[in-house]
Amino acid sequence: MSVTVEEAAAEVLVASHRTVTGLATVDGADVSGVLRRAGVEEGQRFVLGPAGSYDVHLNRMIRDLPSWGVRSTNGQEAYCSDLTLVCRFLHEGRGGKTIWEMNGADLRALKQARLFAANPDERIEYGTWNRMVASLDKWVQWSLDAELLTEEPFRYVDKVVMTPHGAVQVRVNAEAEPGRSDRPIRFLPYEDYLLWRNVGLRGFLPDGGRDRSGAGATVNATRCSRTCSCAPGCA
Repeated sequence: MSVTVEEAAAEVLVASHRTVTGLATVDGADVSGVLRRAGVEEGQRFVLGPAGSYDVHLNRMIRDLPSWGVRSTNGQEAYCSDLTLVCRFLHEGRGGKTIWEMNGADLRALKQARLFAANPDERIEYGTWNRMVASLDKWVQWSLDAELLTEEPFRYVDKVVMTPHGAVQVRVNAEAEPGRSDRPIRFLPYEDYLLWRNVGLRGFLPDGGRDRSGAGATVNATRCSRTCSCAPGCA
């Protein structure tokens, strides 16, 4: 997409967001045409800055999520929500920084504020924190691929995890908390596990048929690995 279309789409999206009914007119622009050329679909999510500014690159990343393995509506909403919260924290708690200026110190400060807040009522669960880290990791991967970042802003470490095929070395964000949980472990009956696997991960319908809509066909592997753990051999 050309820069001109990106910038025009930004103006139209902001104007549309602030318009109560119908699409806005921006300097006589063909609003519907701009949105169509920009590849914006009905219900497209986007993030506005504190003063209503539109970050072209961050919102392009959100729009590209389906091609990066996040095709479900719920998954896209979660990523958008997580990144919005990160941007708000940076603006309010880290001297007005943008997400493009974020570094490891900012991530550690975010972890302290969200996961280990002095007020217990303000603390989030480990699962929520790991989901937020997964969203940031996806942003890093996309930004490196788009050449918007020259290096990873966070520290990553290698860990060995057990899988049905044996021990595997994986690379994870150093600030993630894999295996930590505020909730007791629950064991599912085998029938419930099969339903979770086939419907939740493989995209089948509850009756065993294929979901042709594609709505549940893809679940981001990173999020799944941080949401649940399976005993070796159960998949």
